[in-house]
Amino acid sequence: MTRALIWCAVSSHAQNEPDKISLPQQESDARALCVRNEWQIVDILRVPGHSRRYIDFHELAADAAKEGIDAFFRLVAHWESRDFDILIVRDGE
Repeated sequence: MTRALIWCAVSSHAQNEPDKISLPQQESDARALCVRNEWQIVDILRVPGHSRRYIDFHELAADAAKEGIDAFFRLVAHWESRDFDILIVRDGE
């Protein structure tokens, strides 16, 4: 079975408003995609408003962690353990 990692993110708290593609909507859409394709969900990583305008990923992860966002560090852990086959990400455009 294909193992899926779901990434739900917005760049700012303002983008997590009802008229935007919210985190719950991103998660719902990704879960539906997994059900349709019979993919196993390994984890759901959420970033509820943090800039991703960084060059260094580890600097981004450290700054996000200071705000209580562990999704970037968890992504690295999943990557290192190779426990997923696909990463599902919603295009915000």
